[in-house]
Amino acid sequence: MSIMIREALPTDSAFIHRLCEHDLRYKCDPEKVKNRIIGSDRDRERILVAEFDGEIVGFIHVEEYSLLYADKMANILGIAVSHRYRRQGAGKELLNAAEEWAIANKMTLMRVTSGKNHENAHEFYRNSGFSHEKDQVRFIKTLRSNQTADLNF
Repeated sequence: MSIMIREALPTDSAFIHRLCEHDLRYKCDPEKVKNRIIGSDRDRERILVAEFDGEIVGFIHVEEYSLLYADKMANILGIAVSHRYRRQGAGKELLNAAEEWAIANKMTLMRVTSGKNHENAHEFYRNSGFSHEKDQVRFIKTLRSNQTADLNF
């Protein structure tokens, strides 16, 4: 299987939306996905897709993450591979491309947060060289009372 990794284009948004909804089980607005790709800050983030025979089979969204108390690192905001193409190298290729971008931008660490019940993803991350650092509880707060926030992520 020959997988090509490339930057996401606005025209890829329908495929990425489908991966988010069907494979990650996140409800999202396809127009929001498209606008996010268009408005991405290429100085501090990358949205990459894995393509096989002209079909988007996966994506990764990674950003520069800076803390006061740690070295600059890469933060994976999202990664998904279609269930039909898992265990065929697309996820590993996406991770490798994100790591290359991070290294080229002088980042020394890469982190990813994964839901407690995503055990297959945890195995994938361990096999890709990540170590389980700590367990956390996520808190979220809606900031605009006049706007409905989408909490399905």
